Amino acid sequence: MTKGMMRFLFRLISPRPTFPMDMTESERKGHGEHVTYWTALRDKGIAIVFGPVLDPKGVWESQLLRHRTKRLHGPSWQMTR
Repeated sequence: MTKGMMRFLFRLISPRPTFPMDMTESERKGHGEHVTYWTALRDKGIAIVFGPVLDPKGVWESQLLRHRTKRLHGPSWQMTR
């Protein structure tokens, strides 16, 4: 790990257990934008890995990223670097 870099693990909870298998068109569009955003972060070396976890109790998403700060909140971590 690069000196001064912190790692953060996020767990995104789906709106329902069957998501993303039964997404509406609106959800599908938003999810596509979400994937595009996180792919760009991966390409910049900020996101280490992200993707769905096919838990039998309900699908959720795992995101692992690295950043220089100890706190991630608001616009300060909107990954513009």
